[in-house]
Amino acid sequence: MKKGWPEIFQKYPDYLNKIQFAEFRTNIFSMLGYSTCSEENLKGRAIWLAEIENDLFIKWQICSDREENLRKFFGKLF
Repeated sequence: MKKGWPEIFQKYPDYLNKIQFAEFRTNIFSMLGYSTCSEENLKGRAIWLAEIENDLFIKWQICSDREENLRKFFGKLF
């Protein structure tokens, strides 16, 4: 995962995630927000999920912010 991010930022230097809400439950760190970028496929609202084990990221996932995902990952709508 570490190796992939520098390449993304080199290719898309204006890519930026703006986190509007975040919470940690058990071993899942959930973030809600949006990305900005000149590349259309990389911008828009999203949910980012990081699964953590022994202080290390073991899974990184990006989901749409559909109502069902908001309820599943945050237990509420925003």
